[in-house]
Amino acid sequence: MQTKKTLFILFLYIALWIFHTGWRVDAQLQEQLLWSDTDTRVNILRQHIHADKDLQWEDELKKLKEGIQVERRDAQKVNKQSKTTASLPNLNQPQPHERKFSRQSTTMRGGGGGGNISETTLYVDMLNRLAKTGGNLMELVEGIRKAVELQGNQDNLIKVDEAIDHLLTSLHNVPLSLSLPKVREIDIMTGLMERRLVDRLVKLIDSQPITSIVHVSCGNQMHWMNSVLQLRPQIRYMGLDSRDATLVWLRSKYYGHPNIQFRTVEWQYMLPQGYQLLVAINALSPLELQQVYSFFSAAKYAGFEYFLVNSYEGTKNEERNQSKMLDFRKPPFGFKRPVRVFHEMGALKGKPISLLMYSKQVLEEFGKKEMTVTYEEL
Repeated sequence: MQTKKTLFILFLYIALWIFHTGWRVDAQLQEQLLWSDTDTRVNILRQHIHADKDLQWEDELKKLKEGIQVERRDAQKVNKQSKTTASLPNLNQPQPHERKFSRQSTTMRGGGGGGNISETTLYVDMLNRLAKTGGNLMELVEGIRKAVELQGNQDNLIKVDEAIDHLLTSLHNVPLSLSLPKVREIDIMTGLMERRLVDRLVKLIDSQPITSIVHVSCGNQMHWMNSVLQLRPQIRYMGLDSRDATLVWLRSKYYGHPNIQFRTVEWQYMLPQGYQLLVAINALSPLELQQVYSFFSAAKYAGFEYFLVNSYEGTKNEERNQSKMLDFRKPPFGFKRPVRVFHEMGALKGKPISLLMYSKQVLEEFGKKEMTVTYEEL
């Protein structure tokens, strides 16, 4: 009787051990697959099936291979469409006026190609062009900058850079309905912030130093992040977005790049491990506070050394977040002692925008406290 009881307990223990081991292996495998690029996923599954004879993953491997073929076909289609669109104008729609940035418009009247630029002349020229075209502000100022750069006059180029920054910083105080009816304040401030983000982020990368970045809600922000990656090509970068459609073009553009990859994932709740800096610019403000709280909990679990956010100073953090702005120095976050602070990132609706970088210690302290502050107290 005692022998049967012992054998039964031993059998039960072995069964539980097998079940638990299998579950643990599956969990580890799922984790590897989630944060690996497509080709690496195929190799991981091949090795797992060959080593463990785990045939339940064969269907997953088959689907993955089919997905690679579909993704490559989509990438080829997107490239083909973009080339066709660029080379063949749509004759059914009125074509926009060609924008020309002449040297003459960026120099003082009566001066030569190497003359000094009057800031007043530059401002008036930019405002007039913008009011007439209603075009993209950053396209306009970069076009003017390029025209001056072609002159080969470094003094003028420095002056233009300073003038552009000064103009963009001050424009949010201008009554737009009178001066720039076709341009919204948020477009101006977004352009200013993106221009300065590149400069600030490159400085942070060099000063810490940073070797790897995770960038959330990357789909509509790669136009400025791409400049960072070009300036610092050694950075290992992963872009996350919850909408797969926004990443189709990016996967095509960066296909085969050794340091750049993209994932479709609900980044508010799940983040990859093994990266230094977490970048969340204009990503958290549209969320409700509880979702932001979950995001920081996921960031703590992933083990980032630093995280970078933009904060609207003096904003009241509300449960429904109708203002679409957050101040991370106020409850329920209360993030103190940032490692780096960049002010003068612009302003929106009278709220100054700061760029704040924090260390992982802030996330560890944040994770110890519960979100008990009532929204009426904020």
